[in-house]
Amino acid sequence: MTHSHVLSRSAVVLAILGAIGCGSDGNRPRVPFASVAPTPVEVPPAITRVTFTVRSGVEGLPPLAGATIRIGDVTRVTDSQGTASFEPLPSTDIYQLSSADHLQLRGVVRSAAEQVTLWPVEVGVTARWIAMTSYYGIDYNSGLWRPTRDITLDLQGDMSAEPYRSVWESAVRQVASAVESAGAGGPTIRLGSGPGAVPVRLSPSSTCNQTRWNHSPFALLPPPAIPLSSEERARDPVRTLDLVAGLFGFYRGIGREELRQGADGVLSPPERTALRMRVMRVPGTVFVGVDVEDTIAGVPAEAWDGRGCF
Repeated sequence: MTHSHVLSRSAVVLAILGAIGCGSDGNRPRVPFASVAPTPVEVPPAITRVTFTVRSGVEGLPPLAGATIRIGDVTRVTDSQGTASFEPLPSTDIYQLSSADHLQLRGVVRSAAEQVTLWPVEVGVTARWIAMTSYYGIDYNSGLWRPTRDITLDLQGDMSAEPYRSVWESAVRQVASAVESAGAGGPTIRLGSGPGAVPVRLSPSSTCNQTRWNHSPFALLPPPAIPLSSEERARDPVRTLDLVAGLFGFYRGIGREELRQGADGVLSPPERTALRMRVMRVPGTVFVGVDVEDTIAGVPAEAWDGRGCF
């Protein structure tokens, strides 16, 4: 590039800068800027009317007629289809829902169409049993914990053959069937291998693994591995089902002495219900009083996490 070309280019640049830097009178600086329209903030419309559809958490999730819903000083009773409406919506958005033979539920209206399922207290079951096995768990924290992702168990070594494999297949199939009966599209459990799978193997010594952390959002994560130190327990249908159900936060062994539930390797109807209901609840739901589930109270963080020993 020649010297004259450099000068010509410099002259053009200076001319442009001069035009930008001076106003029409040649003295006042003038800085051009682009006009930016403010981004509108979408405010969701206020909920002025709400229709509840209430179901029972028993097998099949049938509509629940005769359930009572209270919002502020206004009370409605569900019809044969399990529905009831509030129009206009009372000044508060907190509701209390109750029905015979079910736990009460406290929540907050978040949409104009609320879908709610009540936890049934089935024959032979008490609210205390539900609280012990599904809420208090291994560290007596009243908040409900559950997995946030699918769980894959990889049976390795001797565990992949009989007499172990069929026992574990039965336990996994039962728990998966129970949680999938919620129809909520939540996490499930299966046998398999690959990235993220939890190795299950016989080990000469037991290991204790932290089974909960991240107190918010109450995530119950599977251990990095399940080393089983007892060959007898590794093929015991009761112990195996206890362990697999525990990966979903349902501690059937704790309630065994309470109601004599879970004495064999088959989930009873109330145990299936407990697994079904916990995947339909918001993690962090708490058990308060004698028979109330509260989805809005929150739980203060504990000072330690639970541990599972295998």
